Amino acid sequence: MYHTSTQRKYWTFPNEEEIAQHKGALHNQFFQKLKDDDSRHIRTKDLPSVEELDHLCTFYEFELMDLCRRFDPPMPATAAVYMKRFYLVCSVMDYHPCDIMLACVYLATKVDEYNISIDKFLTMVPENDKERAKSRTLGFELLVMEKLKFHLTIHCPYRPVEGLLINIMTVIPEIADKIDELRRHIDKFLSKILYCQAMLIYPPSQVGEIALFPSQIALAAIIEAGEKAGLDLFESVISAVLNNNS
Repeated sequence: MYHTSTQRKYWTFPNEEEIAQHKGALHNQFFQKLKDDDSRHIRTKDLPSVEELDHLCTFYEFELMDLCRRFDPPMPATAAVYMKRFYLVCSVMDYHPCDIMLACVYLATKVDEYNISIDKFLTMVPENDKERAKSRTLGFELLVMEKLKFHLTIHCPYRPVEGLLINIMTVIPEIADKIDELRRHIDKFLSKILYCQAMLIYPPSQVGEIALFPSQIALAAIIEAGEKAGLDLFESVISAVLNNNS
């Protein structure tokens, strides 16, 4: 359950500002080490800014998403969250995102129970030097687990979405005709949030006095999908939530 999970205790933050502070502190520590090293004559203006390092990391997050879409079914959420968490405790200057990206995706295949060997995994990786990619992937896999404190279970909004859709169909049975269209829009919405910090801020479920409310992210996904499909689902979603907790 989310409310007793390591995700809630260690990896959920109140806002983006606190996440930015974590990253800024890591970068400052790394830069200070460089400045303290007398053997290196490095000028401050030659060092990348926090924003530039974030852009580099974001680029490889897009690469990660592209790689995860090659699986059937796609499996981006777990790997994306692993990478975001990793760079909350390690600087981009210490570990290149390309290496960490591969390790996060391969680790996610195991946690999400994809039965795939390292050699088969590498056939999906756009890397000419397969042996080098294999060495990097396996070499950084344990490091990623250690930096994540072996907190590998990720609570994603996909399950709350399915539960909420079932509840909505009990309120509006005729919506079943548009359920496939809704799911397409929901998948697009949930894919977009993996590019931002939502999975580090918003819980997949809120604990009520009696039972779990559906996910904040799931609620947003379904309401957004309804608008795309020409449906006003706000009142129906609220009714479904209340019925689920009555």
